[in-house]
Amino acid sequence: MKRILSLLLCAVLLAGCVPSGVLEYYGITHFRDMDYVRPDLAAIEKVCDEAIALSESSGNAEEVLDAVWSYYDAYDDYTTNYDLAYIRHHADLTDEFWQTEHDFCAENYSRIDMLLEELYTALAESPLCGELEEQYFGEGFLQSYLGEPFYDEELVDLYAREQELISEFYAIGAECEAESETEQWYDECALPMAEVLAELTALRNQIAARVGHDSYTDYAWDFSYYRDYTADQARGYLADIRRELVPLYENMNAMDVWTAADEGCTESEVRRYVRTAAREMGGIVREAHTVMELAGLSDISADPRKSGLSFELFLDWYYEPYILLSGTGTAYDKLAFAHEFGHFAMDYAAGGSWAGTDVLEIFSQGMEYLSLCYADADPDFVRMKLADSLSTYVEQAAYADFEMQLYELPGEELTGEGVLALYEEVCADYGFRSLDWDPRDMVTVPHFYELPHYVISYVVSNDAAMQLYEMELQQPGTGAACFEQHLTTEAAGFLEFIKEAELKSPFGRIEEVKGVMEGYFGER
Repeated sequence: MKRILSLLLCAVLLAGCVPSGVLEYYGITHFRDMDYVRPDLAAIEKVCDEAIALSESSGNAEEVLDAVWSYYDAYDDYTTNYDLAYIRHHADLTDEFWQTEHDFCAENYSRIDMLLEELYTALAESPLCGELEEQYFGEGFLQSYLGEPFYDEELVDLYAREQELISEFYAIGAECEAESETEQWYDECALPMAEVLAELTALRNQIAARVGHDSYTDYAWDFSYYRDYTADQARGYLADIRRELVPLYENMNAMDVWTAADEGCTESEVRRYVRTAAREMGGIVREAHTVMELAGLSDISADPRKSGLSFELFLDWYYEPYILLSGTGTAYDKLAFAHEFGHFAMDYAAGGSWAGTDVLEIFSQGMEYLSLCYADADPDFVRMKLADSLSTYVEQAAYADFEMQLYELPGEELTGEGVLALYEEVCADYGFRSLDWDPRDMVTVPHFYELPHYVISYVVSNDAAMQLYEMELQQPGTGAACFEQHLTTEAAGFLEFIKEAELKSPFGRIEEVKGVMEGYFGER
């Protein structure tokens, strides 16, 4: 049936028009028809309270599960409206309405999670616990919620303050955008942003201590990203990159490798590039792309009002992914769009993937590499992508190293000036002195503020994604087949997925990577 749906949707798109009612017929909602409604917190709390009351009074497990599903519906409604506000806010930072709605949803999100924890705790304490686990949750799931709760009002308040500081960062950026190419911008904006990051760091260290972690790095590893490699393994990998790849990176920056990236590129050209790759790859990848275009599930325009953040997210209520790209108007947008479409294809195939962050990034970066093969990229563009790959290894490693050291700074050094000084030191260690750079450029990296300790995912996943590319070059079709086969993976951990997909671990593979990169950027 799905194959028939794919063929029909492709036929509709190729015809160049969308007949009235076709989206509704296939259960697809166009993005323009997704209406935002501010979540009603009181109503959500009421649904949760009713489910808790039933867990205490009802002797019917099915009745209780119906009440739980009602809360799940309310939860999905909240997350979907939050995501819609998030998309529209980042699409236009100057729109005060969407900033207000985004901030409301963000600051109350942890409260919704606290309600879910309260519900699970009540179910665990219910006489029906065993029956509920047997019918739906699985053995031991509810019982894990017995004991000390994770959330409390103090922690919820800390998370709310965290969101306020993130919003403050974006507000400073929006105010300074008009002066973005001047020294004045750095003078007026770099330090205030660094001060926000310093306060965020102190706050996050407080959060980590509040929930029993020795450091925020450990907290992020365990709670945010569920990584199955250690922070010490990551530190060792970063040291390998500094030793083996930084010299190549410095040599690359002395070459003319970015000509293809600097060329102007229209939105239609960017879309055509990814469309060609998706259609040539075929299967579920082609189907995902068809639905994306048919339902208007992407915005890739180069608009100065955008936040600068590019992302893909899954809209739970509609069961559809969405892409927002802060385009640059250059050929680099082709790779950026391919990256986000890799996420889109995975979420479309899996109906919202539960894989860990490091695994998700394999597919986004994998799509970048595979697009080189399936969109018939010219040699200069391929070389530019390999330069981008080497830059990813080194620059994202520098960012990851900076974050690890940042969360270890003593309190007296955790100031705006201290943050900028640390960043300058790390940049020097990773060869940034060979570039026309300013240490205050760190203020342009939103991940430090919104997604702490995320960037290491780009480094480890880049290695796995490159292996898909190497497979494709050695035997056409094999890299794409591996990509599609594992789109629905249930592997949460990175090393778990590497084993499942029969790929090599990046830890200990740096010499192989160096060998590939030397062929492009070694001394001549």
